[in-house]
Amino acid sequence: MFTAAAPLIRCGARPRRCWNCSRWPHGAWIIWASVSGGGIGALALPWDQRFHRAHLNVPSFGHHPLRLSLPCVGSGEAVRSYQRQTGRALDTLRYFDAAVAARYLQLPLHIAAARFDPAVPPPGQFAIYNAMAGSKQLFVLQAGHFDHAGTAAENARLLDALGYFFNHD
Repeated sequence: MFTAAAPLIRCGARPRRCWNCSRWPHGAWIIWASVSGGGIGALALPWDQRFHRAHLNVPSFGHHPLRLSLPCVGSGEAVRSYQRQTGRALDTLRYFDAAVAARYLQLPLHIAAARFDPAVPPPGQFAIYNAMAGSKQLFVLQAGHFDHAGTAAENARLLDALGYFFNHD
C-alpha cells in the first residue's frame, strides 16, 4: 500500500529522516519502497509517469522461475509449496515478475539488495537490479529481513546514500 506525503511517497517502513525535495518540479513524486513494498514498487513504477526517482529496499517478486527453486521463509515458501503441489503457480506468477517489469523502468532507481535474506532470495533481488533499463545505483546490504551486528551502521550508510541519491542528479 502506498501512502502519499508529497513529494515523497512512502511504502512500508518510514525513513528516519526526509530529504529536502524542494528542488523537484511541482507535481514530481518520489517513491520510497521499503520492507513490504520493494517488489510491488518495481511492478508499479514502469507504468506510472508521476514518479521521477525511486528507491527499492530488498525487492521481492524478481525472476519467479529462479525464486521458486530457492528455499525461503514466509509467503515465498508458501508459494513454493503450492507450486510443488500443483505445478500451477508459475503460470500466474509470470505476469507479476518484478524483474520483467524492471526492463521498462526508465527513471533513476536506487536498489538496496541483500547478500543474505531468509525471506526474499537474494538472486531475485539482484535480478531486478540487473534487468533495469534506466539509470541505476546498487547498495549491497549484508543481510535483509535479518538483524546482524552491523545493521545499525549499515542502515545509517544506506540513509546517507539515499540522501545523496534523492538530492543530486
